[in-house]
Amino acid sequence: MIKIPVYSSRLVKIAWAGHTFLGLAPDSFIEIAPNTDETDEEVGADSGTAISMSPDFGGTVTIKLQQNSPSNQRLSAIVNAQKLSGRLVSTNMTIKDPSGSVIALLFDAHIKTSPTMTRGNTATGSSHDWVFYVQDMNIQAVPEGFADEASAIADAASIGQILTDFSL
Repeated sequence: MIKIPVYSSRLVKIAWAGHTFLGLAPDSFIEIAPNTDETDEEVGADSGTAISMSPDFGGTVTIKLQQNSPSNQRLSAIVNAQKLSGRLVSTNMTIKDPSGSVIALLFDAHIKTSPTMTRGNTATGSSHDWVFYVQDMNIQAVPEGFADEASAIADAASIGQILTDFSL
């Protein structure tokens, strides 16, 4: 009998710029959207079809955080540092879902859109949506047990890139 993995949102890990995101929104908290379709088709008057594969591997990743998530403070500090330095923090992002050993390696990700800030009489129902632009998205299934290692290597490479970019 084949054992089907059990999904647990608690085990999904998102890391970018040396930071593991905390306080993910209670509902849907990750959205990955490619910039373009994978293919483009054109049908001629004689019904001949031309198909092109997209050269664009980029897209956006939206991470939804709870209002009181400490990751909001970290990301806000990065946005402020970018404004002061005039340089983007653009590094790799990893998203790991061990229930299916799926890992998303998102190369050269930077904050595209900061969230709209709202406040009410409770913290419930108020999530902050951080949108990242990603130049190259690579989403893959990895053999069981390899997701942790692949994620750790990508995270280490991201930290090295940040140190290189912001060193004097």
